[in-house]
Amino acid sequence: MNNSMDTKKFTAVILLLILFTFPLYGQNTLTVIVKDSLTKESLAGANVFFPALQIGAATDTGGKTKITNIPDGKYNLTISYIGYGKKTITLSFPLKKKNSVLKILLSPKEIKSKQVVVTSTRTNGVIESVPVKVEVLGQEEVNEEVAIRPTDVSKLLSETSGVFVRQTNVVSGGVRFRLEGLPGGYTQVLEDGLPVLNQLSADLTLLQIPPLDLKQVEVVKGASSLFYGNGAIAGFINLVTKKPAKKPELDFVLNQTSLKRTDLSAYYSKKFNRFGISLLAAQSFQQPVDVNGNGFTDLPEIRQTTLKPRFFWTFDNSTLEIGLKTFFGYRLGGDIHLISYGADSLHAFSEKNNSSLFSGEVKYTRNFGKESRLVFHNNITSFNRVANIGSWFFSGSQLYSFNEIYYSTKYSAHNLIAGVNFTYNKFKENDKVPAINHYHFNQTTLGMFFQDDWQIIPEFLVEPGLRLDYADNKE
Repeated sequence: MNNSMDTKKFTAVILLLILFTFPLYGQNTLTVIVKDSLTKESLAGANVFFPALQIGAATDTGGKTKITNIPDGKYNLTISYIGYGKKTITLSFPLKKKNSVLKILLSPKEIKSKQVVVTSTRTNGVIESVPVKVEVLGQEEVNEEVAIRPTDVSKLLSETSGVFVRQTNVVSGGVRFRLEGLPGGYTQVLEDGLPVLNQLSADLTLLQIPPLDLKQVEVVKGASSLFYGNGAIAGFINLVTKKPAKKPELDFVLNQTSLKRTDLSAYYSKKFNRFGISLLAAQSFQQPVDVNGNGFTDLPEIRQTTLKPRFFWTFDNSTLEIGLKTFFGYRLGGDIHLISYGADSLHAFSEKNNSSLFSGEVKYTRNFGKESRLVFHNNITSFNRVANIGSWFFSGSQLYSFNEIYYSTKYSAHNLIAGVNFTYNKFKENDKVPAINHYHFNQTTLGMFFQDDWQIIPEFLVEPGLRLDYADNKE
């Protein structure tokens, strides 16, 4: 009897041992080391995971990890790490070689950075491959500065290293840019490759360019006279505007300052198949403010309006752009008492400026394959200014036109550009006093240019160029 009971107990113990030890034979352990495929450096924090089993672990500082309690069977193992391509492998458990270490090499992903295309060099090359040093303020920088000062581009350009912004008149708000330490007259300001006015309007035109429609700003320091003539001896600044896309863009900016200034700007663009349109509208108001209490305006009274529609057509291998721009500006500064209550014997000084601008531009581009194109662009601008400074009176008007046609092509290791441009600049001073000799000038300039970007070897490029100008000045 006792022997029978002992036999049953012994059998039960054996069965329990078999039941408890059987699962242990189905549990496996995997050791994984993850490294960079190029540098062979260990990747700490890589994720090693069995999706079907919902078990996994992260690698330590040595790129090593261990996963336990893996049942027998066939499973997919995924190894992933931020910035690297994911890898999936299939493993069958139990492994043929127990206690083996699985070494995984992950390949870094290629970072696809947005290429910045520079238009100022006429070759429309990527900034990394352009031989001339071009500083570019991209869309993010432009948007940041628009939020700070949405009325004009002077604040935007003052953030660029090496660009010195000089205010020529507090009341009129005149601003000039200096490069390479040279006077502002040697710096050429362009908008989409077309020169902005100089002479009469040199100090004021920058106040008529709200930055809301800008895509980027390109700055080239040093002599750049080959394409733009003698106005770019110190360098040039090119303001590149946005082009319509299929997705409509609508931006509003409302700015109100504690110093009684209100700015409202709006920009809209949309591309409809082959036709596109963009519209920029801006309105600004500034009340006269005497900040330091000395009786004179530190901030003059301002009212200015900008309206800038543009139209785009695409047909065959050609594009046509037509743009219009109008600006009206009024500024009044000086004695704060005169501005608020009128002139008297003690308060008689004021400075008043009225300016207006009407401009039209046309740009036609014809592409011949991927490597050649013909470009013609033209602008005609009329600028008028009337100024009363104390007892002094000035009234003048300027008619300015820039016309250019050039052809660019790529032949073997050469990138060739040849073209002709013609500039017409007429100024006339109108004075209420007939006895005073009025100042007039009529200037025409015809220029021809040629440039060859010769890529001798991948690491070495030669850029010879030639420009000839004929100028006729009449006063």
